[in-house]
Amino acid sequence: MINKTVLEDKLFNAYAGMYFFSMQAFEKRSAESKRQYQFRKIRALLEKAARLPIYQKKFADAGVSPEDFRELSDLTKFPVLTKEEYRSWMQEELKTEEAKLYKTTRTSGSTGIPTVNIYPPKEYAHHYMADFFGWWMGGYNPFTGLSLTRQPGDAAVGQRSLIQKLGILRRECFDTHWDRQRIVERINEVKPDFILANSSELLYIAQYVLDKGLEMHKPRFFCPTGENIDGRTEKLLTSVYGKGLINIYGGTEMADFAVKRPGSKVYRIIESLVAVCVREDTGELKMHGKGSILVTPLFRERYPLINYELGDYVELGERKGNDCIFRIKGRCNDIFNWKSGKQTIFMRLYEISEKLEDIFQIRFIQKSYEQVLIQAVKDPKSEKSEEELEQYLLEQFRDQFDTDTRIVIEWKDVLPPDKNGKIRIMSSEL
Repeated sequence: MINKTVLEDKLFNAYAGMYFFSMQAFEKRSAESKRQYQFRKIRALLEKAARLPIYQKKFADAGVSPEDFRELSDLTKFPVLTKEEYRSWMQEELKTEEAKLYKTTRTSGSTGIPTVNIYPPKEYAHHYMADFFGWWMGGYNPFTGLSLTRQPGDAAVGQRSLIQKLGILRRECFDTHWDRQRIVERINEVKPDFILANSSELLYIAQYVLDKGLEMHKPRFFCPTGENIDGRTEKLLTSVYGKGLINIYGGTEMADFAVKRPGSKVYRIIESLVAVCVREDTGELKMHGKGSILVTPLFRERYPLINYELGDYVELGERKGNDCIFRIKGRCNDIFNWKSGKQTIFMRLYEISEKLEDIFQIRFIQKSYEQVLIQAVKDPKSEKSEEELEQYLLEQFRDQFDTDTRIVIEWKDVLPPDKNGKIRIMSSEL
């Protein structure tokens, strides 16, 4: 008799396709029908969670049970699942024989320690197809278009599956180890409808195109992965790749679940995938507002995540009956601590950085309790000297650090990604 997990694994592509079309059908529902669907899914998840030791204690401490979930807004009555709690839980589950049959993924570890995620095959098919659905919501049809994606190794270039030979899910690749000139030539050769690559790689190529004054094919759409991009980075990327920027937001713990279409100012939540709320600065949970985003994936049934704290500060609201993220400000817990007791918080550096002139990119690295390194990329169109811009940066940021902090400014052609492949605006080496 074939093991159920083995059978599901063999049917992975069938499940993925089924989930894609079910998500499409969900978008045609009324707002009320969508809310009813979310309510039923969350109630079932809460009942499963209540049978797990990690949630039994959390629910008991909070004085809640699945019976207290009577309407969608009641999700705010249930406790938050932190990254640390989830990480410890998954480490214990990895030791079980059951988990060995499942798919495992890891977060990038941008918060310090990578987190392992465990997915049964059917749930991973849902997770996998979320990206395709996000591109579709952004305007690109992955089934009929031609995409160009990153792929380490020359072996990936030129390969075709049977389905691709039939004109479905057509994909070309470029090797991540190629020099930038060769990648630009590859883009001009393929002329893709869609480019998918890490945001740091797209920036690296864009800066080269601008510096060299090159002509490069502009795809109808492109999507940066790996890290949310700010307004300044968006301006740089669209100047090179065109206006078809599809911004996707999410996490490996629950898939990408929010999409910002080209030209839009808001991220639309994919409500067939997740339910969301926020924890405000006061600690109170609200369905809409400003605070740390909490995510409940509707398809993660074996290891349910209830009000999982992703770690980003957002402004969450509603537009045309659909939950939307109006602004993503980044990590809530990024802080520089100084010997005097003063703290530098991410939010303040982010707000100032967004208003800078003549600067394309900027990053802050705390080297010690006495020194902070500011790495910056100058706007090629700026007529100001580096000395003038350095004085400008010191004027903008001096008050954010200790009075005796040594500020070192380092100019870059492009900001290099960190060891996790991301470009974080703020990091500490302490």
